[in-house]
Amino acid sequence: MHGAKAFMDFIDKKATRRPEFLDHVAEIQEQTAKEEQAKLEAELAKQKKLKDSKAASEAVTSGVNKEKK
Repeated sequence: MHGAKAFMDFIDKKATRRPEFLDHVAEIQEQTAKEEQAKLEAELAKQKKLKDSKAASEAVTSGVNKEKK
């Protein structure tokens, strides 16, 4: 897709008529960017949830250890 971006930039600089297929390519690139952002956000949420659950289990474990002493 990098080549398509470079070609779009070239067409825009030349101020010529933009071919129709470039509009479709731009839509595909936009959709891909949205999907990638959603994947990143989901991964961050998953890591945060894992971190929070690990911290909670450690808190419970440390509380049990204090009671045994």
